[in-house]
Amino acid sequence: MSDNSKQSEDKMNAKQSESFCACAEKAQPETTEQQAECTTATCAEKRERLLRQTETECDRDKISEADLQEVYRNACVGKESVEILKSFSQNKSFRNLLIRQYKEYSSIAKEIELYANQLSYNLEKTSIFAKGMMYFTTTVNTLKDKSDSKLSEIMMQGINMGIISLTKLTNKLSEENRSCVLANNLLDLLDKNLEEMKLFL
Repeated sequence: MSDNSKQSEDKMNAKQSESFCACAEKAQPETTEQQAECTTATCAEKRERLLRQTETECDRDKISEADLQEVYRNACVGKESVEILKSFSQNKSFRNLLIRQYKEYSSIAKEIELYANQLSYNLEKTSIFAKGMMYFTTTVNTLKDKSDSKLSEIMMQGINMGIISLTKLTNKLSEENRSCVLANNLLDLLDKNLEEMKLFL
């Protein structure tokens, strides 16, 4: 590249940066913290921040805080149900299946938490009361029968409830021309886990 061409390209890049800075400065910061940030941020940093803000706003259009809370609730219920039931199982194969499913529910729950944090959503975890009732119900149902068949039946009931809940949610989002990859992923996971549980009936 000749010196003249390089100088011309440098001038063009400088002009684009000046143009971006001029546009960015038109949008006045809303808070003192943002004002302080704007005095020290480079044009590239400002551009990156605006791009992140735009992506976040687009994601907010896909799913509301209440809807994401429902996805998160189903992931947590799945995780906690597996954690309770594995203490009743004496079959190594069945316990290994429950342990793997627990890791899968935990992983997707963590993804939802990170996504919610990105959107500045506040997610509530399963209450202690709900956990207590879940444990009490499981204990009563397994007092006389702790077979793999009975445990898988209990899990399938919970999985079916989760599938119904998430199917309603994804259908609603679809009708509103919205979507949530995490909701779809959890629905697929529930379908898979349901089929795996059927093997122990």
